[in-house]
Amino acid sequence: MICKQKATGKSLVDNIIWKIFINVCLGVWYLHSQNIIHRDLKPLNVFMAKESVAKIGDLGCADKLPTEEEKLQAEAQEAASKPKRSPQKPGSCPFDMEADIEEVDSNENLFPREPGGAFGDSFLIGDEKLDLKDLSQSIQILQEKTKSRKKNHESQHDRVGTPFYLAPELWRNQPCSKASDIWALGIMLYELCCHGYPFPATEESELKHKVLNQKMEKIRRGTSIEFTVFIN
Repeated sequence: MICKQKATGKSLVDNIIWKIFINVCLGVWYLHSQNIIHRDLKPLNVFMAKESVAKIGDLGCADKLPTEEEKLQAEAQEAASKPKRSPQKPGSCPFDMEADIEEVDSNENLFPREPGGAFGDSFLIGDEKLDLKDLSQSIQILQEKTKSRKKNHESQHDRVGTPFYLAPELWRNQPCSKASDIWALGIMLYELCCHGYPFPATEESELKHKVLNQKMEKIRRGTSIEFTVFIN
């Protein structure tokens, strides 16, 4: 619809803009009431039904926020999972050296090393030989996979969406929130009224700089006073 209006040079009637915007606001209100954030609000993800009724779609990037009760439960579980250390007397050693030495000796008996020095290249577990080099490589691969999964998890939760609609906190690599959806709503309204972006840019770095440091573009002539005041 916006592309069509750009091509013809005509503006949408104010009543149509209000109807579309209010429909989208109601949809976002419902999502937020269920503790769900959309994270990718933009005109392409708003679908027009009969009589200019707008409906939000494409929830592929949506995320469920934890409730306050769930946050408290998670904090309590994390605190309970942490090992409690018994208080030590001032000046005393926190380790039982004799017990530690006995444990090392018992491990040596359980997993005898192959000949080749105190730090041999392999352990004997039963009748099977375990190569320490292979074990080290396996641990390294596992650590790299874990880092990769963590990185992907963070990218899904911190910065998802179309650049022109990203809120300032997302450009700062902060978590997405309900406020991020509200920012995208404002960008959509500006676009409906002005047929352009409030922070036009040709490169992502330029867009980031404008969003974080500059004011939005002036509203074009022809936009009603009501919308001009509302957007400003």
